Amino acid sequence: MKHVSTVHYPAPAAAVLRMFTDPAFHIRKLEMAGIQAFEVLEHHSNGDEFSIRVQRRVMVKLPGMGRDSTLTRVIHAETWNTRTARGHVDVTLPGIPLSMHGDNLLEDRGAGCELRYDWTVTSTLPLIGRVLEKFIVGRMDAEAAPEHRAGAELVAAYLDAGESVVLAGAL
Repeated sequence: MKHVSTVHYPAPAAAVLRMFTDPAFHIRKLEMAGIQAFEVLEHHSNGDEFSIRVQRRVMVKLPGMGRDSTLTRVIHAETWNTRTARGHVDVTLPGIPLSMHGDNLLEDRGAGCELRYDWTVTSTLPLIGRVLEKFIVGRMDAEAAPEHRAGAELVAAYLDAGESVVLAGAL
């Protein structure tokens, strides 16, 4: 199932990209979003390429899975090309037949910038796979909102001379 999500940041794309390619940002973002059980599994930076893999533990209650909420591992792998401002995200939940993949594009828009996610959510569960996909797509933006708010607050630390943060409501 396809899903498009757009997030606005109150700073130029270059500053947001510097933020996204800093492993310390990912740690601080998760802390600010209230996620307590997480671990950076690996991160690499090589020229124009950056990647990071983070594992977190979250309570999950999925429709049709026949069980109450359970503590589940979520592995988030993110890559960015700093030259093209394009990225990719893979999200997996080991043991759950569900995958989420997103291609990302960061572009300046007015005084700030916009991050566009083009997601594909797929479940291989027979009979209820589409129900599970719809459930996940219906919750994606709300679940990601605390992390996006944290990024909007933290981006000021990544500004270069001459760049500025846009005041709230100005986008």
